[in-house]
Amino acid sequence: MVTEIVEFKSIGELMEYVKREFENVRKLMEKYHGELEEAEARASAYERIMKVVGREAVTGSHQEINFFGLRVIIGPTPMDEVEALRQIILKLNEKMSGLQKVKRAVELLVQETPVISIRVVIIDEVPQKLIIKI
Repeated sequence: MVTEIVEFKSIGELMEYVKREFENVRKLMEKYHGELEEAEARASAYERIMKVVGREAVTGSHQEINFFGLRVIIGPTPMDEVEALRQIILKLNEKMSGLQKVKRAVELLVQETPVISIRVVIIDEVPQKLIIKI
C-alpha cells in the first residue's frame, strides 16, 4: 500500500489526476479480463481432460506454501490462475469505484472553487482525504 500527500495547484489539476488514474485502471481491467477469459478456457479444458482420464480436476494447488507470509504457488493449475486473476479484477473494481466517488465529489468542487490549491491524502493512487486550506 502506497500512502502519500500530494499538493495540487487547483481542483482542476486534481480532476485531471483522477481521470488519468481512472483511465489506467480501465486499461488494466481490459487487459486482465482478456487474460481471465483465456485462463477460464484453459481451466475448462483442464477439467474436461481430467474427467476423460478418470480423475476429478484439481481445484486447488497442492504446491502452495507460505514463504515469509507470502503465498507461493509452485506449478499452478489453470484454476489457480483463474482465482488470481479474479482477485486482481475484484481489487481493480474496488479501486475504480473509489475513483468514481472522488470524481463526483471533485466535479462539484471544481464548479465552485476551481483555483484553490489542495492537499490530498492518496492511498494506492486513490484520493482518500482532501485538505483545503482557506
